[in-house]
Amino acid sequence: MKVENTIGFIDDLVYSKTGKRLTSLQKAILSGTWQNFKYPDIAKTQFRSAKYLKGVGFKLWNLLSDILEEDINQANFRAIMEKTQLSIDLSISGNSAKEFAQINNIYYVNDSQVCFPIVNIPNNSQTEPQNQDTQRQNVSNTNRKDLAEIPNLSKIYGRTEELTTLQKWILQEKCCLVTILGISGIGKTAIAVKLIEQIGKEFDYVAWRSLRNRPTLDIIETNLLSFITKNVNTDNQRSLGQAALIPLMDTLQKHRCLIILDDVQMIFQSGELAGKYETGSEDYARLFKQIGESDHNSCLVLISSEKPREIADLETENPHCKSLQLNGLDVGAAWETLKEKGLENQEKWQEMINQYSGNPLWLKMVARIIQDLGFTDLWQQESTFLFADLEYKLNQQFERLSAIEKKVISTMVTLEDRVSIAQILAYIPQSELLNALPSLLRRSYIEKIIENGETNFIIQPVIREYIKQQLGKYQLYQMEKCKLH
Repeated sequence: MKVENTIGFIDDLVYSKTGKRLTSLQKAILSGTWQNFKYPDIAKTQFRSAKYLKGVGFKLWNLLSDILEEDINQANFRAIMEKTQLSIDLSISGNSAKEFAQINNIYYVNDSQVCFPIVNIPNNSQTEPQNQDTQRQNVSNTNRKDLAEIPNLSKIYGRTEELTTLQKWILQEKCCLVTILGISGIGKTAIAVKLIEQIGKEFDYVAWRSLRNRPTLDIIETNLLSFITKNVNTDNQRSLGQAALIPLMDTLQKHRCLIILDDVQMIFQSGELAGKYETGSEDYARLFKQIGESDHNSCLVLISSEKPREIADLETENPHCKSLQLNGLDVGAAWETLKEKGLENQEKWQEMINQYSGNPLWLKMVARIIQDLGFTDLWQQESTFLFADLEYKLNQQFERLSAIEKKVISTMVTLEDRVSIAQILAYIPQSELLNALPSLLRRSYIEKIIENGETNFIIQPVIREYIKQQLGKYQLYQMEKCKLH
């Protein structure tokens, strides 16, 4: 009986008893114990201490002992599971011993009665990786892609270092959950498109889905399962069963999938602190946690201008969950972006690149205005210019902020370019500030700078200028209101 089947079997037992699935750490303990590894060896693969793993293992053995009503520990775990797993599974599934043996690669004595299996135990270090390769070959020699919702974007400049980091996380470090974060227009979607071009061939299935219209998780799961299972060949269909009955996690464990969810910020409520789910979208939190905590070879990539609240906890607990914060383009890449729009003379546009923080969308928008007006020689870089199209974009983003975030960031722009928490506390109560600052960071509205051991916060020039204008409009409105009274 293969170790994956044993872990899946135990996972179902634990879920039926507690309503919770095994964590990736618990699965690592089961897998390592099955292969006769001790806690220090397992701990090295999980970036944890042997002492910590031993504590997790102690609770796990107690749980299994309670479920199976038998004293289970690290020393006898495999022997007991080999003795009991078949009879318990038969009582649940109703399969004959022969069918069970065929599914789980074991020998059976006869199928006239339930009997303990004679297990065909392979050499784990050699056979199991071969079985995984064989399974991937059964899908197809070429991977399947469903990219109907992927946007058609122009050429991407720069981002070599960021792409290298993403490839390393996903292919070498086997990250199961990767989040690409950054303010609107910074190039999150563009880098994800390029990433698919570079690593898509390493996966059995690649799918891109947008959450812009806030589809429920049920719709996304059903859609993905339909795409994946309709491509599975006949041999695999027998073990998969009906597509509608297969949980997404089971499919991600059976097949190596790369799934990209774009516009994740759209499932969060506007006017609230970052990461609060819209009504009907709460199930996505369960999906993110399950993918981040489960053992599988697939990867979910999230693209968002707001960081989901669950991600921070997952990153702390699991080294296979990571986030990439995208900042503006470097000068060379930003210049190539402007050059594509017809602006010549790199030195002339250096200050403009700084003013718009290397944001590729903002640079393209201002370049288009300059070209349309024939304003190339007359452009002055004395201050950040907020043209109508950019202000419209910023209006959409600003309205997503909560009242307390608007209050804090409006206060910050009236202070110095770099402000400390102590400076803001002179105007904002601590309870409000400690809620607003993390939320503004998760939205990429402010940046944290640590210099000489001191922590300060800065606001990008475009955002700063926009908020100043909004404050000016509000003050003018109040003045006009007073005149009327």
